[in-house]
Amino acid sequence: MTIVPRREPPRVLRVLRVLVLAASPLGAQQPAQPPTPAPIPPPRAMPAYPRIPAPDGFRLFITTDMEGMASIVANRDIIAGNETQASRDRPGSTSPDYWTYWRDVFTREVNAVIGGARRGGARSFVVNEGHGGNLFANLLPWELDTAALLVRGWPKPMVMTTGLDSSAGAMLMIGMHAGADMPGILSHMYAFDRFTVNGTPLSETGINALVAGEYGVPVAMVTGDDVMMAEARAQLGPDFVGVTVKFALGRSAAITYSPAFVRRMVS
Repeated sequence: MTIVPRREPPRVLRVLRVLVLAASPLGAQQPAQPPTPAPIPPPRAMPAYPRIPAPDGFRLFITTDMEGMASIVANRDIIAGNETQASRDRPGSTSPDYWTYWRDVFTREVNAVIGGARRGGARSFVVNEGHGGNLFANLLPWELDTAALLVRGWPKPMVMTTGLDSSAGAMLMIGMHAGADMPGILSHMYAFDRFTVNGTPLSETGINALVAGEYGVPVAMVTGDDVMMAEARAQLGPDFVGVTVKFALGRSAAITYSPAFVRRMVS
């Protein structure tokens, strides 16, 4: 090991330092020390996650969206116009059909899924309002199957998977859409342009499946347009029932089955 003795700086540098200090308002005083930062307060505890009632028989967790429902192709059919200040200031951001028709179609589609699952042996259901329109309050609670617990409103700690835990035997995702920049109907990914896990981009469907996997809950069924379905197969693999309810011609046009026919398909 070689020890190199400390070398004094050249005389010219020592002279420059003296001149700089002399010209400073502080003269030869030591520079002021930065103020000690205030201590960071400890994080506040997150609210306790509510425990949902225990299931009476096999439980399904159903997370829902509206963009991937049968016949939907436009935002005006799935939003109330009260979601943001921008939407409140923009005339025509919603339509009477949203209030009088599409919310009813949405509720009927979820009920058809529950009815079919009941015939398959399920007895307990948790339905999460995963669509942000009307601040996550689109489904008609008074028309929902009485066997279902409903998670609705905003804010919710886990958005589309709030209410999911290991008591569920399987997850169903109804009315899903493709991720951002995809040519599917009303495609987007929450409020993000891109969301990746270990370098793999995930759509909302992929994120929901990731959360379900943490609880050991498999994905049993996904419904939506053909672009979303191909994306879901790539992210989730082949081991789920996929129901394609329409075929995208772009982000706002589709060839679509009728809502009544789709209800038969999912039940």
